[in-house]
Amino acid sequence: MKYDDAEIYMDCEVEVDDIGLLSGTHIGFYLAWAVKTGLLANRLSADAEAVLQDPTHARALLFDRCDGKLMSEDMNERGNAFTQDYYDARYISDYVALFALNTDDPVALFTVDNTAANYAKVAQWLDARFGEWQNQAALPSDVKLLQLMEAQFAPWLLSQGFIRDPNAFYKKKARYIKTGPWGQHCLMLSALDDRPKMYGMALEVSSTFNTLAKWVSDEMRIDNPRITSEPPATYYQPRHHWLGDWPVPLIPFRGRPVHAIPLTDVRQIEPAIGILCRRAQKVLPGLLASLETLEGYDQLYCGDPARVPEPWRVKTYNEGPFVSVSYLTLLRLLCAELAHHPNLRAMCDDAERALAAAEPALRKQMFGAEVQEMRARLMRLRARMLSR
Repeated sequence: MKYDDAEIYMDCEVEVDDIGLLSGTHIGFYLAWAVKTGLLANRLSADAEAVLQDPTHARALLFDRCDGKLMSEDMNERGNAFTQDYYDARYISDYVALFALNTDDPVALFTVDNTAANYAKVAQWLDARFGEWQNQAALPSDVKLLQLMEAQFAPWLLSQGFIRDPNAFYKKKARYIKTGPWGQHCLMLSALDDRPKMYGMALEVSSTFNTLAKWVSDEMRIDNPRITSEPPATYYQPRHHWLGDWPVPLIPFRGRPVHAIPLTDVRQIEPAIGILCRRAQKVLPGLLASLETLEGYDQLYCGDPARVPEPWRVKTYNEGPFVSVSYLTLLRLLCAELAHHPNLRAMCDDAERALAAAEPALRKQMFGAEVQEMRARLMRLRARMLSR
């Protein structure tokens, strides 16, 4: 496997003296660092001592022994594991940033001198990247991470009347449900492994209050008779807002609404799970109890403006499709209708204005049918208010 080749830079149509050497400077720095870190293959071990004495000799090593190419055969097993993950994806961009090179200048890459001082800068940066990689490599598999999460969460969940859903066949998720005459609560523990981009865990909270769910489902079925008969969730929170502040920013996972708690070191795992579990024990019982009554939903969706979802986002839709936003808006309005909320008319007016302002952008995003459905639902809601 070839990681880099000085010859490809020689083909650039630039007038640079000694480009045959300069095109290998950045590769030579990496090779020198690999020597220092013990990542070089045995076949080059005889040349290692000279590079250890003077890292600038690595560029000569590159051309004399490696034909100007950085290959997998030049690295040992650990060196290849790191280089495969890091070199092609990040080394050049890191190198450009480190020396503040002008990306629009085709000569910029050849302006870094092959000196010990410049190598020291690169080596310090690579040491940090290698440390991050080693920490990530030591992290357990997502299956093992889930086991660690369940070890702390399961005793508490079982004591609260939750059971592990036997029909949820996920290797990286554990779904715990609690049912009652009001409906169902669901807590989903997730171990998320998308290394090297991210690694972490998440706790998704959802609930279905049957009375409100049927009200919403019946309304949606008017426009779409083929909609599933399964009661929809009337509360869904994948982003840990209920947890309050977390010590580090949460990370979106593969474009999904789930925001994961990132983990970068195996030593963080047990303490982080403990913090998450203790906060869940403190906050969730009260929240879930409120989701078992219409009064609780009335307060959630109609009583606290800070907790009400935006009717429509006239921006990009990276946080989720429009249909989910329109569902939350419909859920809020029908909750207010079911609870005979005094501000229902004003809430409808707000939704109408927001929809009118957002409509051009929504239609551009191919959400024209959903816009039409939402207008029809608002008209029906207003008609029912007049008939009372």
